[in-house]
Amino acid sequence: MAGGLDPRTPVLVGSAAITQRAKDPAQARDAIGLMADTLRTAAEAARAQRLLAKADLMFATQGSWKCQDPARLVSEELGITPHTVYAELGVLQQTLFTNAAAAIAAGDASVVLIAGGEARARMASARRQGIEVAPEPEAERPADTVLSPAQQVISKLEIERQLYVAARQYGMIETALRAAAGQSLEEHAREVASLWDGFAAIAATRPEAWKRDVTPLGAGLATPQNPWYSWPYTKQHVSYWTVDQAAGFILCSVEAAESAGIPREHWVFPHAAVESNAMIMLSERAEPHRSPAIAANGQALAGLTGIAPADADYVDLYSCFPSAVRVQAAELTLSADRPLTVTGGMSFGGGPLNNYVLQSTARMMDVLRENPGTTGLVTSVSGMITKHGMGLWSTTPANKGFQVADVSAQALAKTPTAAADAGYEGPADVVAYTVTYEGDLPQTGIAIARAAQAGAPVHTIAVTTDQHLLADLVSSEWVGRRINVIGDGFTG
Repeated sequence: MAGGLDPRTPVLVGSAAITQRAKDPAQARDAIGLMADTLRTAAEAARAQRLLAKADLMFATQGSWKCQDPARLVSEELGITPHTVYAELGVLQQTLFTNAAAAIAAGDASVVLIAGGEARARMASARRQGIEVAPEPEAERPADTVLSPAQQVISKLEIERQLYVAARQYGMIETALRAAAGQSLEEHAREVASLWDGFAAIAATRPEAWKRDVTPLGAGLATPQNPWYSWPYTKQHVSYWTVDQAAGFILCSVEAAESAGIPREHWVFPHAAVESNAMIMLSERAEPHRSPAIAANGQALAGLTGIAPADADYVDLYSCFPSAVRVQAAELTLSADRPLTVTGGMSFGGGPLNNYVLQSTARMMDVLRENPGTTGLVTSVSGMITKHGMGLWSTTPANKGFQVADVSAQALAKTPTAAADAGYEGPADVVAYTVTYEGDLPQTGIAIARAAQAGAPVHTIAVTTDQHLLADLVSSEWVGRRINVIGDGFTG
């Protein structure tokens, strides 16, 4: 066995990502077709067609389109019959890699496939051109195994008080970050713009990136071409998911890789996978700008591998919004001077729903193969910086083999909380806030505010449509300001 490795050691031998730029939507591949194409491409590049035919298990992510078993449809196109697994929204994308490698290490599978994809741009192009194209097909029955989240990532109160849009919750986290740093609105806008301009610059170098020619954000303020989305975010700060992108992977045991004659230059080893699946709603976090769960993930990874996240040679942080990147970087003590993405991120590289981590992992595999012996860290986020995952990879085998840790219990213990009270009325202090826009005009201000009842902190969510308050919310600092909550609204 190669290098004295345990024959059950999991190794990734094939990976591919596809970005489709079809001018004629009638000729474009749908999401199932793109997923199948990525696996064919991965197999061809690694000379792993024999492994593809022997797949025991296939994971696929839920997309924005309706299908209860995309893995089965992809398998049928490939002419194979593996056990199929469907990962619903809310399941960390890292979980697919974690479970695949664990199944191989345990001897429950020898060859495992993973795929995910979106073809929303194809459908959008068809609508613009007035062309009818067939939607993604639906499977006749559910997947053999379904992975479901334990609970929803947003609460009933958050939905009732208009916090059901991700950009609004992440915008709130951003205002909490700004206040914690003691920055002025102008200083903060420039810092976030600089971060995102750096991501755009990396996307500009990647031929597979969806947006490669983006006007720099500069001062980070809205323009006619880049309007406000959910203050302090403009449209360009937001994950872009109307894309045609897919990714596919072939993992197997070292024994299977050797038997199939897969060249060693294609081998990439998962060293460790760490997850926190603790569910704490944003409105119940005492410190919205913090995530002790991410820090716990990083500490566990270092304990398992001897490599701290900051010591990884390459990093791709889940990048749905700037605050997601900024919170992760702070908790993992990653320097702002180093690149934090290998794709350009979800605003520019492309953010296919429930599939970005597959895109970033595919790119990371290329980076590691181009730089043998280096390490790459890929992170996952689900919800509103709610659930977290990370995987460490290298072309060099792990000294202790593949390892897994779940730090959910530690995350729950370390995260300070405040009970959410839908019925609270009276004075409260703003913890985080955002303002929604309709065109150029602010429409609704939404605030999470803290009060005390019987000596214990409680949070509530309050909204306003008062135009004078809205104008002040976007021109001065409101975190820490005392408001008066009346029903579901507030006054300054």
